[in-house]
Amino acid sequence: MTEKDYISKLKGALEQYFPISVKNLNRVLENLPEKTKELDIIIFPSQDTDGIFSIQVSLSGPDLYVLNKSIESISDVLDVSNVEEELLPDVPVVDDLDIDYDLNKTLVSIVSEWISDVWEAVNKEDLKLPVTFFAYEDYGLDLPKKLN
Repeated sequence: MTEKDYISKLKGALEQYFPISVKNLNRVLENLPEKTKELDIIIFPSQDTDGIFSIQVSLSGPDLYVLNKSIESISDVLDVSNVEEELLPDVPVVDDLDIDYDLNKTLVSIVSEWISDVWEAVNKEDLKLPVTFFAYEDYGLDLPKKLN
């Protein structure tokens, strides 16, 4: 799969999950513990470099364990998972040995653009906390990105 084809298919898959991702972030914001000092949105590309990933929220502040435990059940913004032998969302999966580009950098770059759009749609008028998007293991040329 060419990089252009990968990007096109990934964008299509992400757009299908735009509304649910906005809903998931809104749910986190509605349930922020009072002691939260910062909110991080993190993409975790698969270590297998195959195009699978998850996006989760993590909170910072005093007693990280308690803060993050309080949102544990709602911290997933988007989680690519295998359901009955089908990936949901249906993101493109590639073998990194068959491509000539850095898959995780491309993935993170596209998701970074997309999460910025998702963030714009989130109900955050009263949010005074810093919000940062970054990639686990420092993938992405333009990251970390301040969203709030």
